[in-house]
Amino acid sequence: MDYDINALLFKLGITELSEKQSMRWHYLDGANPNINGMAEARFENAGHRLIVDLVHARGDIENDEGVIQKQDLQSLRLEARRIGDSEIFRITKIAFDGEDYEADSPAMIELCCGVFYARALEISEIMTKQRFQSTDAAISSAEDRVLNKNSMRREVTQKAFETADNLMGVIVPFKPRKDAPLQRF
Repeated sequence: MDYDINALLFKLGITELSEKQSMRWHYLDGANPNINGMAEARFENAGHRLIVDLVHARGDIENDEGVIQKQDLQSLRLEARRIGDSEIFRITKIAFDGEDYEADSPAMIELCCGVFYARALEISEIMTKQRFQSTDAAISSAEDRVLNKNSMRREVTQKAFETADNLMGVIVPFKPRKDAPLQRF
């Protein structure tokens, strides 16, 4: 499948790669070295080849059946090559979690781009937290993440209801006429 390089980079969430030629995000959990992540995107061969790699070893992840796994290894690879001297790239390889898929399938390409974007964003967030030595840098378990999301939802909902209860009357915005007299209340 052929893509304009700018469209492909946009779908991957790495539009600045065309300027930088190489981008990389990584982290390593201090408490458990088996939990780590690395995402990389780069141009090779003077910009004629695009390589996108991601490896993410996570812990305490809820799988599709609802069971918490101690370790989950996720990987992704996308390769594309430039067609002539144009801005068009042909995707030649797609692989998820160790399995190769058809590079001609638009659905698989869209899935690959979306998965890379989401996983690379997660790795980038963890890396940034660790870089600034935030107290949130520790990797929380799946149960903790669910509990934190639920408590944040409750707080936001409560604040919204309190704000709505404090409102009095109805405000209807309108544009006044140019010839309307100035009214003071």
